[in-house]
Amino acid sequence: MNWETSNNLLSVVNTDKKEKSVILKMSNEEYTILAISSYLIYKFFEVISIKQLIQFVNEREITTNVYIIIILMYVIFNITSIGLIFLIHKSSSTKNTMMDKTKIYVNAYLNRAIELGVIDEKMLKNAIDELNPEKDMIIRKFL
Repeated sequence: MNWETSNNLLSVVNTDKKEKSVILKMSNEEYTILAISSYLIYKFFEVISIKQLIQFVNEREITTNVYIIIILMYVIFNITSIGLIFLIHKSSSTKNTMMDKTKIYVNAYLNRAIELGVIDEKMLKNAIDELNPEKDMIIRKFL
């Protein structure tokens, strides 16, 4: 991802950040929606297979111990799936990732401009004030 991509995405986010836009939330959450959809499809087929397992247990085709082991495997898979959906949501959220990446890019560009002597101390202070309202970027000073 480069600076231009980051800047374009942030422009979209900033134009809509005070509003509760469903479209913006959907575009930010597309991977989360896909992950949840996949999980729901899995749950559907899990319910069907559990019903079949119950029939097999009732007909004595499999033992109760095998049934318990299969159910435990389903539980472990469900817990893992929910954890993975959370991680997908966390990594795909534009608000969480792009804003953090922008701080890294701005910091790197300012540091490079200082190294090359493109900006002086006054310009650096103005840039820091404008680009770092939360005062959480660390700018190395080479002046």
